[in-house]
Amino acid sequence: MNPLSPELLGRPLEVPDFQTLFADTCLPLHLDLGCAYGEFCLQLAEQSSSANFLGIDLRDRVLDRARAVAADKGRRRNVAFLSLNIRHPHFLHTLLAEYKGPLVSVTCLFPDPWRQQSERRKRLLQPELASSVAEVMSPGGTFVTATDCLELAIEMRSCFDDPQRWRNAATDASGFISQSPYSVRTAWEATVQGRRSPIYWTQHVRHS
Repeated sequence: MNPLSPELLGRPLEVPDFQTLFADTCLPLHLDLGCAYGEFCLQLAEQSSSANFLGIDLRDRVLDRARAVAADKGRRRNVAFLSLNIRHPHFLHTLLAEYKGPLVSVTCLFPDPWRQQSERRKRLLQPELASSVAEVMSPGGTFVTATDCLELAIEMRSCFDDPQRWRNAATDASGFISQSPYSVRTAWEATVQGRRSPIYWTQHVRHS
């Protein structure tokens, strides 16, 4: 799906009713952008009852599988999935307009690299999105990215070139952290590791 199509960009974004999604809307919130089948959010929600986990993806039919898994396994009401266009200019402020708790973490893991030059403008993570996250994220909050495409990794890292708002958690000159800060893996992460291919992780911390 083309996130920049006039039809999708022109479609109004509805403010979700978080009371129907989560048992406690005052808990800290984790957003997983481009969550696909939602296995990452589902595993995080299984591990922690002290936060809410919200997966966002444009493809509603893909999210139906995540919703079915959550319902089938009787997970606590701290995980949910919404079909929204992340590239919509009002995406984040509309999404969080009625959420009571703080936004403390965001992940963008293995997004479509849109490798062809003519399609790169469709890439999910843009400087505007990083800036929007900084406006609403709590101080000390984190934004983690991962990809197995080095060119995309460098581009995503550059979205956080704003020292007034973001601090890169990398401790060496590469600008990447050595491994995932999470104990659970996405399906694609497992596939890439099985091929022994490199994964480029970044972690940026919101300045206080």
